Amino acid sequence: MAIEGSPAPENPLSERIQDAQRRLADEFSAYVSPQDVERLAMESLQPFRNAPVQDFVPLFVERETRQRLLRGLSQAQAS
Repeated sequence: MAIEGSPAPENPLSERIQDAQRRLADEFSAYVSPQDVERLAMESLQPFRNAPVQDFVPLFVERETRQRLLRGLSQAQAS
């Protein structure tokens, strides 16, 4: 499923970001849908879209997405 703002399939980062999404979807499968993980990942990607160096963008996207998922779970448990 491609969401607007997703890297184009021919983009070399696309596969690495999709791999990160799959890892996070597996890690958080008991709590959120894969579609929610993808949406959060694409939101996390936005600030890095025009970064002059793209090598570490998938790492940053995965880290930011995981932090957002953990914050959401923490807030849900606190409620």
